[in-house]
Amino acid sequence: MDEKTFTQEEVNKIVSKRLSEERAKLEKELAAKELNFNARAMLKEKGLNPDLADVLKYEDEETLKKNIDLLGAGEPAHKSGLQYNPNSGSGNVKPKDSIREAFGLPSGRNYSEEVGAH
Repeated sequence: MDEKTFTQEEVNKIVSKRLSEERAKLEKELAAKELNFNARAMLKEKGLNPDLADVLKYEDEETLKKNIDLLGAGEPAHKSGLQYNPNSGSGNVKPKDSIREAFGLPSGRNYSEEVGAH
């Protein structure tokens, strides 16, 4: 069996390459965490939910600022009262039957059930 042996210089190159790759990976992760921290701070400063940092797309500080500014631009409309206001009714109220009312018939009786009962 032929075993490959390495010179000290080759071992040093291999180790240096791996250390360099690991360092680059860690630096990239640190930069992403710092950018996320900055995003949360900027969102909070603008009065927006900091959790939006998790759904915003940004790869650098410039893109981050641009996207947060876009979000902030929509905020005045939200604060001015332009919002979803569903009907306050429960949805269980039967509509007013104007025909029954016009003929003076009592409302609330279900005649189709009475007809089926006879």
